[in-house]
Amino acid sequence: MTPRELADEFSEASGRTFSHVRELVGGETGANEFIESDGTSWVIKTVTNPDSMVRRREAVAVSERLRLEAAWPAPFREVVQGNGRLFVLQAFVVGEAVTVLNDSHVTDVLAAHDRRRGLAGSDTSTAFADHIIHTLTQGGDNYCCHGPLYAHSDRGRRFVERARAIGGALTPADLPGDDLIHWDLHPGNMIERSGRLVGIIDLDNAKVGDGVVDLAMLALSARMPGNPVSARLALFDAGIRSLSEAQHDAYLAHYILRFADWAVRKNRPADLAFWLDQVDELLT
Repeated sequence: MTPRELADEFSEASGRTFSHVRELVGGETGANEFIESDGTSWVIKTVTNPDSMVRRREAVAVSERLRLEAAWPAPFREVVQGNGRLFVLQAFVVGEAVTVLNDSHVTDVLAAHDRRRGLAGSDTSTAFADHIIHTLTQGGDNYCCHGPLYAHSDRGRRFVERARAIGGALTPADLPGDDLIHWDLHPGNMIERSGRLVGIIDLDNAKVGDGVVDLAMLALSARMPGNPVSARLALFDAGIRSLSEAQHDAYLAHYILRFADWAVRKNRPADLAFWLDQVDELLT
């Protein structure tokens, strides 16, 4: 649907009046700002796949717990179902996406990390561990795909085989977690104003798991050129150096697979070379 059609269909499904404002810059999958008749601004996404609907509902429940119980700077989110679609609303956060991680961002993220530890309580689900093992051994759904990287080059094939070996050696008991996690915490999903973190957005995949996995993703992102050494080292200590051997290989292989596969499919050879270099540096 076009953004205008999305606004019209959501207005019909919700009984509220929305209009399209603009396409938002940045991001990989596209997003648009909409305004409600009362002046409230929102980002609206929609899914039709039944399994995706279930996952998005679960993610909204987790993101609301992060906002309310862990005092995360996460925007209010809600879901509305109608016309065969699930609409996910995220309150619009004013600011700019983080492009360079500074020391203040790191301080704010680590504080937020501490506040969400253990909030899942006695949850005994292995869904988080099962998902990581599945992406490593078989590939994910529209991300962490093995095929494009395996076919790209000998170096890509060797990494896929390495990821499969790592996943094949894991059991769910190796990857415990009772935290509430974002699961896509990279700088582009962090909003800043005047150099401080004011928003953590795009919690479409929020779930229960090991919170350090979010720090591992951010630590890998900080290794990209342009980020200051102090922020890079602090995140490396918190998100990588603290991991057990099983967690270290599982989390880093998962994320490098995610980044490298995306680089292949988006035809970004420099990014691909960077991430395959990280394999040589971090996983061998």
